[in-house]
Order: sequence, then C-alpha cells, then structure tokens
Amino acid sequence: MKNTSIFHSLTLVIAIVLSNQVSADLFVGCNKPDEDNLIDEKPIQTAFGRLEFYKCAVSPQDSSIKHIALGGKEILSESKSLWLSEHDRSKRLFIYEGGDNRTSLIGPCTGTQYLLDLRGKKPRLINFGIKNACNQMDKVIWKKDRAIINFNRDAIFEYNYSTGEMIPPKDDPNRYDPVFDDNSPVIDQYQRGGAPHLRYELAPPYVKEVKLHW
Repeated sequence: MKNTSIFHSLTLVIAIVLSNQVSADLFVGCNKPDEDNLIDEKPIQTAFGRLEFYKCAVSPQDSSIKHIALGGKEILSESKSLWLSEHDRSKRLFIYEGGDNRTSLIGPCTGTQYLLDLRGKKPRLINFGIKNACNQMDKVIWKKDRAIINFNRDAIFEYNYSTGEMIPPKDDPNRYDPVFDDNSPVIDQYQRGGAPHLRYELAPPYVKEVKLHW
C-alpha cells in the first residue's frame, strides 16, 4: 500500500513537471526575446507555470507568429505585432499590446490589447480596446484596488481587481476616431457620413474575454 502511494506521488510530480514544459514541436525555430520573457533579469514564474513569449518565423516571406505560453500551454497566438507592454508582477497582471501598426492622422496606431490575470484559480485573458481606432496606450496606473489603463486621447479603461471587471470608457462620439488609412474597412463609410454620431458607431470601445482551455 505504501509503495502504491509513493508511485502515485511520483506520477503526480512527473505530470506537473511535464505540464510546465513547452512543446518542442510547437516552437521549433522560435526565439524568446528577453524583453518579453524576463522581469528584473529573471524568468516569469507563476502559480500556473512559467509565462513565456515566443516569436516564430513561418517562412522568410511571412511575418512571424507570436505565441504566449503559460505552463507549457499556448494561451494566445497572433500573426500581427504583439509584445509585453505593461505588468505588475506582484499583482500577477500582465498587459500585451500589438496589432496592425497602422497609421492615422494622429500618428502610429496599434490595434490589440490583452490583459492576462493570473490571480485566481484559473488564468483569465481579456481583449479590450477601441474598434477600428488607435489603441496606443499612454500609461497604466496600478492602484490598490484597480488598474487605470489610459490610451491616447484620454480613452480610459479600468480593471477592478476584486470583481475582475474591465470597465470601458464612457460613450463619447468626439473622442474616438476611426483609423485613417487604406487598411481601414470603415474609412470610406466614415468619409461619406462625416456626422459626429457616426464617429462613435464606427469606433466603439469593447471588452471581451478570451476563452482559455484550462
């Protein structure tokens, strides 16, 4: 009976160790940029295993695929730009920023933000931003009870630690402009309309949780 117990314990330890290993096949030919994988020159170790960022070249002609892995499990991949932008390691909160790197009348734009929350029993990943608009973050203020995420032009999202709710900015049709470039799917419609009410309809704030298989 004692030997059986020892066997089960060893099996559990091996399973945990293996669960924290990244699949070699998945990340062949990839590199791990230090700026996205080290904080204070140390790997990002969490209760769910190591948090790792991989940049993988598909072919010389194609853009790299970016992967975020947690404890050896991929939780997000993007073919567009993606990087670790802000974090509070003590709060186990990490913000990844990226997107199309498009250009608007007010300068370069990014289009994608993800907040990774590792405080609970399961990891949570929240995608948020302003649709069809510049989503470049200006700064993040880590308060005692919430994070204040300030985009350019004072579009402010707030993440409440206790409730886990991401609160978008108030509706303001004069604050959010759709991206003005050839890649924008709404630019022709915007230019034809031109009415102030149309601005918000084409560039609304959004918050959506990414389903993780955990």
